[in-house]
Amino acid sequence: MIWIAVGLVVLMPSGVCWYLARRADLRVRLLRTTGPSTVAELVESRRESWAEGRRVFRQRCGVTGVVRSHEDGTLTSEHGRIECVWHKHKVTETFLKVRADAELHGWNPIEAGMTTVALQTTDAAFLLEDDTGRLVIRPAGHAVEGAEKAVDRYVAVPPAEGLTSVQEVLRYGERTHGHREEEWVVRAGTRLFVHGEVSAEAEEPLVISAPADGGPFVMSARSRDQLLREEDGRRRAFRALAGVFTATGAVLLAVGAVTAFY
Repeated sequence: MIWIAVGLVVLMPSGVCWYLARRADLRVRLLRTTGPSTVAELVESRRESWAEGRRVFRQRCGVTGVVRSHEDGTLTSEHGRIECVWHKHKVTETFLKVRADAELHGWNPIEAGMTTVALQTTDAAFLLEDDTGRLVIRPAGHAVEGAEKAVDRYVAVPPAEGLTSVQEVLRYGERTHGHREEEWVVRAGTRLFVHGEVSAEAEEPLVISAPADGGPFVMSARSRDQLLREEDGRRRAFRALAGVFTATGAVLLAVGAVTAFY
């Protein structure tokens, strides 16, 4: 029975690997089937759509250009105070605390851990500009892959006066040891590749955002070709791992079945 149990355990990560391979495969197919477009080509597609009587224009596309501030102005990042069009910040708290354990007869060990206490991504619109025109990007809280990491620092919290960290946690039960602050920004002038759904109603500007059907929305500081190579490599790696886990699990199950029979 032990071989069957081990085989089942080995098969579990194979399912995860197949899922991740499938996800990477979906991104590869979307990037390949949706060719790169210019803003001018999208404007022309919208004009043709209107000429056919469709007043709401929607189209999957990939666009490359440099980002500019929206008419509402630039943003200022939370920790680095950097002028940008998009930013994300994360604060992780490290702590010490006493873990109550009755089985240890009054001796409660000190545990160290960490938790995310702040995580925020901006959703303010900004512009993408190529040689043929501009459109509006609505990030809606999505991340920008490969964004510049502008802040990465650890701020220690000293213990109370006259106490060590251990003495303080024993007295109060828990203490914050420090905070790690991380921040990513996209400055005006950064070159981005954006893959999503472009839409427009009436005479409004073209807007690219996450697809209405929930499909992938990619904003990346890497080029379309770089993303294709990375996703293809990721797909191959996950498929290979899934195959190894599946084959190993199947062999272990077979061994378990034979040993249980005999």
